[in-house]
Amino acid sequence: MHIIGRGCILAVAALLGACSSMITGGELIRPGEPTGTIEVVNATSHVIDVVAISDCDASTYGFNRLPDGVGIPPGSSYQFTVSAGCWDVDAGSFGVARPSSA
Repeated sequence: MHIIGRGCILAVAALLGACSSMITGGELIRPGEPTGTIEVVNATSHVIDVVAISDCDASTYGFNRLPDGVGIPPGSSYQFTVSAGCWDVDAGSFGVARPSSA
């Protein structure tokens, strides 16, 4: 009984670890892998204050990758160091409403 209980605990821990990677988008730098740069250029008239970057295999973009209190002003850019590979990137301004199309 104790062996089965420990096995279940290890299985749950492994699943939670995998879910954490999918929810957060994964680590930007994976140990031992070559790195490159993703540059987000703000070509809008608003400050970009949210940049979500995730491994292409993750099911969500995850959390904002900009440091707390940092935004990308119009005409500026911000660089992220990442491991080589496929990345999904989404950027925008939190709380900025889009004009109505009606």
